[in-house]
Amino acid sequence: MGYRSEVVLALDAKLVPAFMAMFAKCEATQKLCTQECDELNTDYDGTGNWFMRWDGIKWYESYPEIAMLTSFVEALDCDDLSEFGIKALDHHPGEEYAELYSFVRIGEDNSDVEVKGYGFESIGVSRSIHY
Repeated sequence: MGYRSEVVLALDAKLVPAFMAMFAKCEATQKLCTQECDELNTDYDGTGNWFMRWDGIKWYESYPEIAMLTSFVEALDCDDLSEFGIKALDHHPGEEYAELYSFVRIGEDNSDVEVKGYGFESIGVSRSIHY
């Protein structure tokens, strides 16, 4: 069985070249993002933006494809995609990578929530009480 998470990753079209460079480094990550996700939209919320969603995925960094994707998100979080062959993106001065992506992972435990980036207002976590 294992511990499962719900994960969403959305990328602005400006990040897609770096994303493709990551795919070139790890074929398993390309498969995870294009064939093994529960939802893929390569024109999300505008031309060329990518949206991926996984339900019930074992998000273990011991899996190479998850480790690579996690490394990519961490690189975005640090505004440094040089590991993926991208020295700088063609974006507005002062614009951070955090403005160009959204990553949310919700684990089975109530307190296990990870949110990075804020590029898409429609993506986030909401809590409610059901009765």
